[in-house]
This record gives sequence, C-alpha cells and structure tokens, in this order.
Amino acid sequence: MIDLGWVSGDLTVQGKPTTVRFLFYRLVARGVLPKKYPNSNEPPSGDVSRIAGDLRHAAILPLGCIVDRGRSIVDLTGWSSVHEALSYLAGIVRLDPWDMRPLWVICESNSLAGVFEDIARTYRVPLVAFGGQASIGLLAEVAYQMRMDTHVSSTSRILTSAVGTSRTRR
Repeated sequence: MIDLGWVSGDLTVQGKPTTVRFLFYRLVARGVLPKKYPNSNEPPSGDVSRIAGDLRHAAILPLGCIVDRGRSIVDLTGWSSVHEALSYLAGIVRLDPWDMRPLWVICESNSLAGVFEDIARTYRVPLVAFGGQASIGLLAEVAYQMRMDTHVSSTSRILTSAVGTSRTRR
C-alpha cells in the first residue's frame, strides 16, 4: 500500500509541480511501489494516478502540485482592444540577457521539465522536453531554432539531463 502521508508530505515539502509518472518513479526508487505488480497486467502507475487524484479532490494536495504536461489549453480568443493587448504584452515582454546566445535546457522527460522549469524561467532560457521519445517535428523545430532563429547564434550552449553535462554545439 502507498504511504499517503509520505506522498502528500514529500510533494508539499518539495514545492515544485511534478507529474504522476515522475511521482511513480520516485515511489519505485524509494521502494514504496514495485515497478510491476506480480501476476497482474495493471501497472502500479495507475494506482499512483488514482491516489494523486483522490488526494487533490480531498484538498490534501494542492491541485497545482501534479501537472499534466501532455495536455494544454490553447487560448485563441484574443483581446477586446489594441490597448488591452498592449497592456497585457507589456507585462510579459522580456529582454534578452544572453545577447542572442542562450543556454538551451534539453531534457528527455516531461517529468524533468517540471524540475527545470523554474530554473529556465529564472535564467530566461529555452526549455525543451522530448517526452521520452523525440518527435521528428520537435527535433526539426529545435534544430531550426538553434540554427536559424534570431534568438540563437551559431554557437549555443546545451544542458542535457541525459548526459548531465553541457556541450557547445556548432
């Protein structure tokens, strides 16, 4: 059985949003759950998802502590006036502190993207999560951005979680 006290305590102490999958991996690493149940086709990750939902519905966990990086809202509604749009945009415009040579943070999993997101936001760098399997479309977009975009020079620094080191790409 999953120790609900540990789950809720650990997630609220960590203070960073995580995914159900990453929480599952943490529970397996701590020996709280097996990677697979013996004699069952049902994966333990389903229990983690159900319990995380129950804890959020019961207000034991804040809704925002578990995130779904596979789904999003695309808001195409726009603004009611040009003034309203410019007022909104003025609050989010960020000048480039990297002089068009940013460090790129590229990680393999969406779960790790949650760990790196605050760091990427603080240092204002691009963050790419390939989600376990790299999409050819996303790979092409990243390559295009790194090669052609005005925000990226011909030499960019990349931090990858897969190898744990940074490299210079040309």
